[in-house]
Amino acid sequence: MINDDSSNKLVVTPGDYPPPKLNQLLSDLVGALQAYLAGALFLANKQLPKQMRESRILSAMVLWFGGSLVRSGMTKTGAFEVYLGDKLVFSAIKNGGDTPKMKDILEAFKAAGVTLKQKTKA
Repeated sequence: MINDDSSNKLVVTPGDYPPPKLNQLLSDLVGALQAYLAGALFLANKQLPKQMRESRILSAMVLWFGGSLVRSGMTKTGAFEVYLGDKLVFSAIKNGGDTPKMKDILEAFKAAGVTLKQKTKA
C-alpha cells in the first residue's frame, strides 16, 4: 500500500500498550508461583502429588508452558491503534479487540481523508 498523496508521508511507529496494572500484577504472581513450584519439584518434592514427583521433567514442562499460557492471556490487550498525527484513526480496543482486516484499515484512513492505493508491481 502506498499513500496516494505524495506530500503526506506515511510513518509507521510501533509502540507498547500496557495491560491493566491488576492484570500485570496477577501475571507476575503466576510467574512467582511457577518458580516456586519448579523449585519444589526438585528440592521439596515430598509435599507434591505423587504424579508430579514421578515425572519431574514433564511436570516442569507443564508448569513452564501452562504458566506462560496463563500469563500471556492475562496481559493480552488486543491493542491495534492507528493514529494520523494525534488523531485516532482506528482502534481495535474500541472495536472489540479483534485484529483488523486490511479493509478496516483502508476504510478508517479514507474516513480520515487519506487515500491509500495498492502498489503496482514493477
